[in-house]
Amino acid sequence: MKHSFRLLVIIGVSLIVAACATSLSEQLTGQKFPVAKAAAGSEVARLEFSSDKKYETAKGVPLVGDPLICKRDGTFRVNDDNSISNQISINAGEEIAVTSVISWVNTGFRKTCGPFVSFTPEKGSKYIVVNERIGGKGASWMWTGIAFQTCEVSVFKELPSGFERVSTRKVTNSLCYQP
Repeated sequence: MKHSFRLLVIIGVSLIVAACATSLSEQLTGQKFPVAKAAAGSEVARLEFSSDKKYETAKGVPLVGDPLICKRDGTFRVNDDNSISNQISINAGEEIAVTSVISWVNTGFRKTCGPFVSFTPEKGSKYIVVNERIGGKGASWMWTGIAFQTCEVSVFKELPSGFERVSTRKVTNSLCYQP
């Protein structure tokens, strides 16, 4: 029993190390996406991708991910291979789809998840995109099988008094990759 546990730990660590060689978005989709160019000018909004616990919901746990945005001209990564800013300026008034591809290991199995949701940002506003692992919150994540876990993307608008959840919808546009 002791040796089989060690073997599971070694296999799990090996999978994690091997997974670090490519981005989470590439692992999920099999595609390497170009890096987005930040919008400029006065008609912009700001996007930030976060795993901060202050955005944690009752049913989920925010995880660090690989941010993607999908616009009319395709799907793009927010970060390049050499830097992780997790922030970008985007055109306000134009619908955009967002996700942050996350991954986690549970009882030797690995799951990667990153569904897109869309919304229309307002000029001058800042939005926070959060992807949470749903299912098995707290210590119960160890016995909630990975088959029963999923993820959910939320968007929050930053306000002077805190933040509010933004109404989003699931993306059905074939332009955005859908896992």
